Amino acid sequence: MILKTLKTLYSFHWQYKGWLILANVLTLSTAILTTIYPYFFQFFIDTATAGDFGTLGILAVAFIIYTLLNNLMTPITHYVGDKFLINSSRDARIQIFHKVQDLDMVYHTEKSTGSLISIFKRGDGAFWSLSGRINDIFDLIIQFMVMLGSFWIVGFKYAFIIAVLAFIYVIGMKRLIQLNIRTRKEFNEEEDTISAQITDNFLNFETVKLFAKELREQRNLSSSFKAWTRKMWNFAFSFRYIELFNTFIIVVGHAIIIYYLIQDLRFTTISLGQFVLVLGFTGRFFIQMRRMMFRFRNLMQNFTDLEKYFGLLDEPLSVLDPAEPRKIKQPQGRIEFNNVTFSYDDHQNVLRNINLTIQPGESVALVGRSGSGKTTFMKLLLRFYDPQKGTIKIDEINIRDLKKTGLRQMLGVVPQEPILFNNTIGHNIGYGDNKPTQAKIKHAAKLAYLDQFIESLPKQYKTIVGERGIKLSGGQKQRLAIARVLMVDPAIIIFDEATSHLDSEAEQLIQDAFWQLAEDKTTIIIAHRLSTIMRADRIIVMDKGKVVEQGTHAELIKNQKGIYHKLWGLQTEGFIES
Repeated sequence: MILKTLKTLYSFHWQYKGWLILANVLTLSTAILTTIYPYFFQFFIDTATAGDFGTLGILAVAFIIYTLLNNLMTPITHYVGDKFLINSSRDARIQIFHKVQDLDMVYHTEKSTGSLISIFKRGDGAFWSLSGRINDIFDLIIQFMVMLGSFWIVGFKYAFIIAVLAFIYVIGMKRLIQLNIRTRKEFNEEEDTISAQITDNFLNFETVKLFAKELREQRNLSSSFKAWTRKMWNFAFSFRYIELFNTFIIVVGHAIIIYYLIQDLRFTTISLGQFVLVLGFTGRFFIQMRRMMFRFRNLMQNFTDLEKYFGLLDEPLSVLDPAEPRKIKQPQGRIEFNNVTFSYDDHQNVLRNINLTIQPGESVALVGRSGSGKTTFMKLLLRFYDPQKGTIKIDEINIRDLKKTGLRQMLGVVPQEPILFNNTIGHNIGYGDNKPTQAKIKHAAKLAYLDQFIESLPKQYKTIVGERGIKLSGGQKQRLAIARVLMVDPAIIIFDEATSHLDSEAEQLIQDAFWQLAEDKTTIIIAHRLSTIMRADRIIVMDKGKVVEQGTHAELIKNQKGIYHKLWGLQTEGFIES
């Protein structure tokens, strides 16, 4: 998985390969410059001990130039790195966002929004930091090789000691980091659970307020934090183990190196400058190793976060666009369901052998008890799902042969519960139009009988509706959703109980506008309130996933044994059909 994650990461980086290669060259140069730092102390001490002050002056100038160059290289390297990182990070986020948007309805109904946001947030952060962590490890390897060579020149035993210590360090680091990553994954799962719970609560705060359940929600969150706290402590303790191991290696390593240095200096096997050189390298090496332990731990954490982030790109699609899509240039709106059978879980069919043809310009109402398959009918037509059996056609073309975007652009949907963007009224009305004009927006609002309400507001069409349209009433949101559909002028219109939140006066106004609009368009009305669909050309009665009756209102009402007659009787007698 690490190799796959790296491959995906660098596929984004490689789009800017010129900057990437230059950044790596500068990183290598910076690592070499940083590593030779202790040599200056050897040269200073040995030259000063010899009394060669002329050479000492030259060394001082060289050291100042070296220090300037070494310090300039870091910001230059970071700048060059940012040149490809900023662009590749943007590209990755856009591509993953596009993939998530393209995923099937089943994915979004099962995935928690809070968890998805956490994956995006951690993944994007890991994308930025991983390249820096890899450069840090590369830098440490370069420093270690230079140091090993220097120790070999001073004395073989120093190279051997540092190599053995490095080997022990790597083995211990591997096990401790594995423990750290495992506890990190466990903690992330609990963190995602907490995030999802908080997000769900925020999205449903109105329900919490209506039932006065603030205290219950606080208790539920406190209860969830019990598992979070246990996992957090396990994660925290893994850091303490790393710190103790670091301390042990540093103390033991320094003790061994200093012992042999004192012995060699005592018997003049090495010079004072070489003593300082080895001690300086050793001190820098252990400081870098200590940092690297945490950097490598962060590196593995980044891999974990990126694995989930890039994993979104591998989520399978069950509703696929065709390899060679067909187009309907001038849609007429003829709809055919041929032997369509569908189930959500492969156990109980929601729709069973549906055969239905809707003619161009015909208005058809779907009625029936809750769970009879009306909404599923709409979702299949929109290709949110594909049926297990049968075909669905528009103008004699199987909708599987159309691109999903092209199909849905032919369909205008007014949902039962319109969800609006936290933006202006004008933005929400004109959302479906690629080039909305103010005149078109106002005209659509007028047709939906929303114009007087909007013009009564201080900011009118620039009024912010709030998250999910919370600042508007249910009826206002539905009229806005109707105006939004009117803007795109689709060939087929679907009203999913679109007047359920309107008062009688507003409902009558909407129906008048709706039936004018429906004169030359194919219209599907999903309704519980039968009074809203009496004027439909045909009423389709569904029960247990099947079409059991169809006809006009006048025809169906005559069948006293039919479901429609029963539903009509219940509603006209004051009962609510559920």
